[in-house]
Amino acid sequence: MAKFILYCLLAVAVLPAVGVEFALVEGGEARACFAWDSVSNATSRAAVEKDLALFNKHLKAVTGAELGTRRDGGIAPYQNVIRLDLKPIDKLDVRFNWRIWFPSQTEMRIEATTTSLFTALRQLIEEGCDARFLGTERCMFQFEPRKDVAVEVRERRNAAKNFSLLRDIYGTKGHRRELGLTDDGLFKYAHGIPIYAFPGDLYNAKGWPEAAMPVLKGKRIVRPGNDLYNRWQPCYSNPETARIAAENIRNWLHKNPDAKSITLGVNDNGGYCECPACKAMDAEAEKSIFSNDKENHSASYYTFVNRVAESLAAEFPDLRIGLLAYTGTVMPPKFEVARNVVPMMTFDTHSAGMDPVVRARQDDVIRRWGAKVRETGIWDYSWGCGYFIPRVDFAGHAARLKLLYENGGRAYFGENSMPDALDGPKTYLIARLLENVEADADAILKEWFTRYAGAAAEEPLRELYRLSSDYWRSDAMKRSALWPARHYIYNYPYDNQFYALTPDFTARLVVLAKEVCSKAVTKGEKARAEVLLRHVERLDCRASFKGIAHMSPASGELESVSDAAAMLNDFADRADGLFAAWERVVRYFVDDPDFDRQGVYRRSGYNLLPLLAEQFGKAAGFARDEAVQSAVGRIAAIDRLPKDVRELLENVFHRKGANAFSNVGFAKGKESLRVRTTLPYEITDDEAFIGGKALRIWPGRPNGDPDPSDNVYRQTAAFTITEDLDPGVYMVSLKARPSVASARGDLAVWRQVDGVDRDWEAVRPATLRKGELHTFVQVRTVNDTADGVNIKLRVTGFGKDDTLDVGDVTILRLSDVGRSGRTKQIAARGITARKGTVRGTICGEDAIVAKLAVYDFAHVVVDVPRILPDEKLQFTVRATLPEGAKTGRIGAMLYGQKDGNWQPAPAILWNRRPSSSGWEDIVFSTTGKQMGKKRGRYLLIFFKMKGTDSVAISSINWKIEK
Repeated sequence: MAKFILYCLLAVAVLPAVGVEFALVEGGEARACFAWDSVSNATSRAAVEKDLALFNKHLKAVTGAELGTRRDGGIAPYQNVIRLDLKPIDKLDVRFNWRIWFPSQTEMRIEATTTSLFTALRQLIEEGCDARFLGTERCMFQFEPRKDVAVEVRERRNAAKNFSLLRDIYGTKGHRRELGLTDDGLFKYAHGIPIYAFPGDLYNAKGWPEAAMPVLKGKRIVRPGNDLYNRWQPCYSNPETARIAAENIRNWLHKNPDAKSITLGVNDNGGYCECPACKAMDAEAEKSIFSNDKENHSASYYTFVNRVAESLAAEFPDLRIGLLAYTGTVMPPKFEVARNVVPMMTFDTHSAGMDPVVRARQDDVIRRWGAKVRETGIWDYSWGCGYFIPRVDFAGHAARLKLLYENGGRAYFGENSMPDALDGPKTYLIARLLENVEADADAILKEWFTRYAGAAAEEPLRELYRLSSDYWRSDAMKRSALWPARHYIYNYPYDNQFYALTPDFTARLVVLAKEVCSKAVTKGEKARAEVLLRHVERLDCRASFKGIAHMSPASGELESVSDAAAMLNDFADRADGLFAAWERVVRYFVDDPDFDRQGVYRRSGYNLLPLLAEQFGKAAGFARDEAVQSAVGRIAAIDRLPKDVRELLENVFHRKGANAFSNVGFAKGKESLRVRTTLPYEITDDEAFIGGKALRIWPGRPNGDPDPSDNVYRQTAAFTITEDLDPGVYMVSLKARPSVASARGDLAVWRQVDGVDRDWEAVRPATLRKGELHTFVQVRTVNDTADGVNIKLRVTGFGKDDTLDVGDVTILRLSDVGRSGRTKQIAARGITARKGTVRGTICGEDAIVAKLAVYDFAHVVVDVPRILPDEKLQFTVRATLPEGAKTGRIGAMLYGQKDGNWQPAPAILWNRRPSSSGWEDIVFSTTGKQMGKKRGRYLLIFFKMKGTDSVAISSINWKIEK
């Protein structure tokens, strides 16, 4: 008993006293250091060093000081030490675990994995600095400068209820760690059939197994197409398919013994086997919850999954098999699924917030999958960037994550091209709930709203997001072309996101954002408020320049003269303020961005002409009306109207100016008709159209009716015109006149490559007035990898004898896409080298050194656009002979990529001996004429020629010039 009391007294003596603080920084000087000497793996050491550098970067921003880092375990001259105890990831679901504890008042211990280390370190920043990481822009690190940082001496650890398999949101580049997200790749769940089950590199070389190949369109294919991840699936019903897949996976696991998971995620875009066995297995399948998911192949697919899982279970009991419950497989099968299978349900959870019916369907599938397997997950189409009005449903999103967790949810992936300031509170809420699903969602949001721009700005900030949230459930939204898409797997951010706008909505958001700015106090608060204002001004300008708030919610088309005049007058009233705001927007998003992935925003376009072309083009359909003419005159009288906008106004309303319209027109005789259609047609004389000719179509004849299964238009439209266009921005317009009152239609302009569509969008059906001309307008950017557009008029509501007259098909080039003069340099570290080729330092420069007996090569994929005939693509290779090399020679070949295939260009540089006295720049080039239609992504391959000594490459430069 005495010994027991003594042990207790000794234990109490070394325990830190309650309320004692552990100093990190005092008076701007570091008082602690990190000590870590137990990490032997080079990859793990690099990860630790990266996390400690990130921690010190933020600590220095707050205090001006950095903590020491001592890999030898010593702590001098610091008074406190933080010892890192890096735990191995022996099981997949432990890698987010971390613990902070104190053996004494001067020693802190952090137990973590390479995945969870920064999450533990973040606790010290948040508590000691009273700081938070609120989002992805750089100013979103919220703190106030201080000279003293300390944390209470007490234990901390990760919450017990957390998403332990995956926490990730795409597009958080540079900020994943701060937000508690990860892309460590240990849990695999995406499209993966050609990686693990049927490795493409293996079967492309030796031929694909006949037993696993699907029957498509009545014929068993011999091999997949060039894109192994699209438009084909193995024959899932055949037991031999599962046997071969399991054997391939087993071989892969033997070569990768540390792997914790593989994926059997289906390929994209359908291609399911149509053999009798697959059809019979899937014959009684229930209907998918997604209206655009026409087939359910869950029975055959999950039979295959179970067979593979059963074959691997005994040898790999802890293996997780991630997969996508996606198109054709989202519904759980009627039978049980192997317990180690983790289905990632592909939902647009925001759609559930728009409609209780959608929410009930999604919730039902979540619960049913939860009853089938041990763990589930979600691939959430939680897009923010691309949607300009904040696409938020805070309460619904929180409820869905908690429901998911209750039903085995342990993995979350958000597909979002860039969660920016507008998306900030949603991203913050998701990230916090993934760490602790029991956390109070309201408290999390309160923290974000008060810290973003200060407590005084909380009310207008909340109001901005309340209005945005309500927008997606408004009555106007329920009449819009976006509303039917709530039943889709996901909603792409097309312009139909704006169709529920009222004329004052976006201006009201700007007023609220300005109020947030006026109430911000500190430097950080003001910076974040300004960032929010730039995003909201960008939203307001885009919507206002397009004039969308005055158009029909159902179609995005103008319905009347009064709507056209009101739209133009509204623009004239606000033009000065909008132009000034647009200048600020361009400065922020293009010239001086506060985020890492500025390319995401530059792709959105900051050219005024494509935006205004839609407003002017659609209003031009009413150009003869006096009210519209008056409004056009008001716009023309604006003093600060940019020159190119004034020219656009002249082009569209008066058909004159620097860029005249090109008229496609129609001529008698099928050989001169640039139209593809399966419908009856004729060329008629019609003075209502320019040139006096019209194309008369009978849309109600064969192939012209809507598809009765879901009341959408056939993808084979009334007609298609294919125009071969150079890269640029174009406005396409045409006029249509129906002979019947029930007609509806829309214009689609899709980028194409060699006549094949590379776009898709939902139908926006506009009501056409009997006997009256309706002007359709679309603006489309033909990018570097496309060679033109397909112009499609999609219509419905026509009887067998009803006609549609079409004419004035015109194309106006609005602008170039900014091509020549671009340059890029790729250093040796960025070049992929063949195994066996070594890296070293030659004459003071990092280099790739090739010196084996056979051909050695290094290659680099250069993302360059399609080169126009009058342009030159020039490469400069910096090369030399290493010391001692006498016969070293270098060769180079250039391949262009067309529709996913590498195709060789002429041999541009071949068998050249570099200088032996130092680095030499070797220049070579090709022209657009030489390259032909090989466009986008060039693969440059450098050879060390066979039988020669050695060569070295340090960098590659390329540029485009006239």
